[in-house]
Amino acid sequence: MHNALKYVSLLLARVYKKATQLKAYAAREGTGKDNNHLYERGKMQKIEEKQYAMINGFRMRYRIRGKGHPVFFVTGLLGSIEQEDALAGDVVRLKERYAVIHHDSRGRGKSDWGSLDASHYTWEGEAEDLVALLDHLGIERGHFIGGSQGAAAVLALASRYPDRVSALILRNPPEVRQHDQRYIKGIMDYADFIEKNGMDAVTDLILSLPPNNSLKITHPSLYQSYDRVMREQDPRVVAAATRGTVLFAPITPEDLKHIQCPTLILSQKGDDLHPTDIAEYLSSNIRDCETFIAPTLTYYNENPQEGPQRVLAFLSRIDGTVW
Repeated sequence: MHNALKYVSLLLARVYKKATQLKAYAAREGTGKDNNHLYERGKMQKIEEKQYAMINGFRMRYRIRGKGHPVFFVTGLLGSIEQEDALAGDVVRLKERYAVIHHDSRGRGKSDWGSLDASHYTWEGEAEDLVALLDHLGIERGHFIGGSQGAAAVLALASRYPDRVSALILRNPPEVRQHDQRYIKGIMDYADFIEKNGMDAVTDLILSLPPNNSLKITHPSLYQSYDRVMREQDPRVVAAATRGTVLFAPITPEDLKHIQCPTLILSQKGDDLHPTDIAEYLSSNIRDCETFIAPTLTYYNENPQEGPQRVLAFLSRIDGTVW
């Protein structure tokens, strides 16, 4: 928790510095609700058509590639299908053996913007959306790969609906235990900054922090994808979703005992919002769990095949898949 607080403090310090730098920008372009015209669907970059489904009251975009047992990718807070496409190393070989399913969570990507109520963006709510997507597709069980906030969502899914999850892969899981009030206040202040200054300011800030800042050199296409997709988001929705990250019921050891499927955790040292003690907490309470903790914050960026290779090896062990 100390590391997470340190990171939020660093983030907020840069928020206030960035806010000062952006006064001229804000005066020229407008901020918050005055900027709504920048986020209309018709003004966003045109992309290939995907499939849509009505899921728990909102229109969700999803895509299926390949054939076989379903593998669902669940992105982090600002993730989208386009961001996962930039992480092609995970997908290219998977679709040779599996039906690979991506979706945009409520309010993100090309799914409906949805509510501005933060309580609609909890991990438990996203788990219910995943169950509804499973039902819509007529799928009884699937493998789930979740990154950051997406890891928390699939944890909630696997602990509440263990019969719907056949394997679990968690990439950099966040704090899933109880946050203290200082951390919550920091997140709420950050959400206020998003709402006031818009996504250009937020994107500049996030891409200036490690490990994202190294992507410009190691993974320029991924960096460009993050940059483009984040700027396209509605800041009001992102602010609501950010507040929703601290409105959750803690995932307890008793909850984790309900998880019945094999689980792989990929974490990294030095990532204060996804601390390694969370990976250790999860691995010590999930019955069939293997964990790899990278030695540095930039390890996966510098070794881009490491994560995909471990995912493929894990799936080979549980499915007998030969790559």
